Amino acid sequence: MLSRYLVYEDDPQAYIFWLISSVLTVRLTVNALVGALVALAAKGQEMTATMTLGFVGMMLAIQAAVLTVAKTEDYGVVWTLPHTFAFSIAIVVAGAIVRTYRARASTRRSVT
Repeated sequence: MLSRYLVYEDDPQAYIFWLISSVLTVRLTVNALVGALVALAAKGQEMTATMTLGFVGMMLAIQAAVLTVAKTEDYGVVWTLPHTFAFSIAIVVAGAIVRTYRARASTRRSVT
């Protein structure tokens, strides 16, 4: 259908937008799932485990950006840091969701 109407033929930026947006959305989802799995594995220490994982991810990203800028003098890599911070926040948020779910589940069981 798109080949019939040539929707994107005149605007290659549309392809780039959808490609980058879908990749970032998938990475955000995967990081949230990783955070949930780590929180499930660390029963009772969900927030400690996910916050540590998020912090390590941010520190590694900052280190990689600083080293890349020092080596290549290209500051373009700095623009990847907000995405990396969002991924780390997704890990922590998923851990908080698992912790909240466990707290509610344990409260309901003890009442009955």
